Amino acid sequence: MGLSDDVELDHKLQIMKQLIAIFTVFTAVACNGDWSTPVLDEATTPANVTIADMQAYFADSEIVIADNIMFVGRVVSSTRAGNFYNTFFIDDGTGAVEIMAGWPDLDAVFHPGQRIAVKARGLAVGWRDGIMQLGLPPDAGSRYPTGYFYHPTIIAGWVAAERSVIPVAPVDTSIPALRRELCGRLVRLSGLAAEFSEEASSSSLSPYKPAATWATRESTGYIKMRGVATDSITVITSNYASFAAAPVPRGRGSLTGILLYGKGGTSKDHYLLKLRYEEDIDF
Repeated sequence: MGLSDDVELDHKLQIMKQLIAIFTVFTAVACNGDWSTPVLDEATTPANVTIADMQAYFADSEIVIADNIMFVGRVVSSTRAGNFYNTFFIDDGTGAVEIMAGWPDLDAVFHPGQRIAVKARGLAVGWRDGIMQLGLPPDAGSRYPTGYFYHPTIIAGWVAAERSVIPVAPVDTSIPALRRELCGRLVRLSGLAAEFSEEASSSSLSPYKPAATWATRESTGYIKMRGVATDSITVITSNYASFAAAPVPRGRGSLTGILLYGKGGTSKDHYLLKLRYEEDIDF
């Protein structure tokens, strides 16, 4: 065996040692008694706090939870259409929280309407767009208050999907009735009409304005929807969403989605709505 063969063998051994070390850490996290996966039985995974309790207690905090907190809720978001990705939202009827999962196609693991049990001790709390987020403590030097779990094996130490799946009905409300406590929850707003651009058609022979789309391939879409009075809300759509190129309907109708509170393409915080899929559009 030559010198180059020895170097290659040593390199392979180093990689094997690193993989063994990573596997050992993952196993320790998953099997440690303090972070065991919640039992998949609703009778044995009762909540000891509500999400509203947590939001009040950790309001605007960026902290790692040290208390033995257990809460449950049901999935209200969906990654199926690509407008949501890497995270999912759960709602217990008092409030909602965003779980920083960190991988795509989350509907395959956490189905919409599925009951989720979360053991929150050791998780980091952050806030974005008016929503409380829960994830792993961030890496040193990270500018974000939470980190992703990145893998089902890791998240299983804190978050468990139970057998019960019951669709969650949206909260029927109106723009004037919106409040910050509804952020992260699934809401339905009726009597909305899009505010279209007054730009003329690209064709001088056509008297019609071009139809707006929810987003474009080049950028995220921000569509202002007006209520029956002078109030408005911005619908935010990722350019990766399957319905991004669909035309925004004219007339009045209802939209269902997750409520947010943030800039939404402007310099001022205001209410935003993020649709899950095209079926959330009812015009």
